[in-house]
Amino acid sequence: MPKSMYKWVILIILSLFLIVQASDTYIISAVSPDLITEFHISEETLGFLFSATLVVATVLYPIWGYWYDKYSRKTLTSIIAFIKKVGSLREVVKLQSTMKEVF
Repeated sequence: MPKSMYKWVILIILSLFLIVQASDTYIISAVSPDLITEFHISEETLGFLFSATLVVATVLYPIWGYWYDKYSRKTLTSIIAFIKKVGSLREVVKLQSTMKEVF
């Protein structure tokens, strides 16, 4: 395969991967009515949250890509796992305090 053709094939494969990866962001629109009901928010607020998510992702994708080039995948994955774990633990503590109020 010629080198110029190889670059286009890689670009197409990576673009398709990004589309599939981003689909989880867009699939959330299928459950929008449930989100509005569950969290008692308006459609405008939900639209703002979707837009903010896309803006943050647009800003952070190049930064994350640079970090992946500079640092090891294992290190960055460990950092993200730690951040997610802290967020999850925070939610568990909040849920436990809510459960104490109910019972």
